[in-house]
Amino acid sequence: MSRRALAFAASASRRSADEAIRYVRWTRPQRLFLEDDRRTAIWRDGNRLGKSWALAYEVIARCRGRHPFKRTHPPPIRALIVGHSLEQMEPLMAAIWRFLPRSEIDERCGFDPGRGITGKPPRILFTSGPGAGSVVSFATYRQGSQRVAGGAYHFIGCDEPATESMFGELRPRLLTTRGDMRINFTPTPDAPPQGWLRDLVEAGTVPEHNYHLSEATVWPEGAPRPLLYQAEID
Repeated sequence: MSRRALAFAASASRRSADEAIRYVRWTRPQRLFLEDDRRTAIWRDGNRLGKSWALAYEVIARCRGRHPFKRTHPPPIRALIVGHSLEQMEPLMAAIWRFLPRSEIDERCGFDPGRGITGKPPRILFTSGPGAGSVVSFATYRQGSQRVAGGAYHFIGCDEPATESMFGELRPRLLTTRGDMRINFTPTPDAPPQGWLRDLVEAGTVPEHNYHLSEATVWPEGAPRPLLYQAEID
């Protein structure tokens, strides 16, 4: 392939990546989650409802100051995504990478399937476009509170539930910015005890999204068919 053809292919690839965030059809649960403008909210549900895709879009839209459903902090912002491990966060990182306008981020940022966002530590830096200066950092619960101590963020997304002590460390990181937090998770037998989080939900301190897997909840708006038919779900 000639240099000219290679340059055209690379340009077309960048344009395709830049357009991804503009053409999304949401399911009703995803839209309700994205429309929620409360400071803290959780989405507790089973797999395959698109929680990771919604959280991925949420952080990118906030970084760019282009959220279609609510007012957010004007960019540049600092965002933090936290999970059990980098390996566990790989699906969420893949969704984030899918939505990222490649022409707007530092060319040193990358994604390695199976490993996630690359770099030491992994991060995403917006260098141009509406989100210029915004940064998305990643941390793990395994790293403990020292990894996030002293930081100030406009948005924190928790991919899977944190321990109560880690939650207590994350909340103050949002005080000076009056930032927002989202917690997405699927309950599992080996997850940290979540009685403390259930108490916050039942007390009305933290609002919860919960929809259950059905054909109706995985049918994107305006799409000719659902992502999964009820027979497949059953």
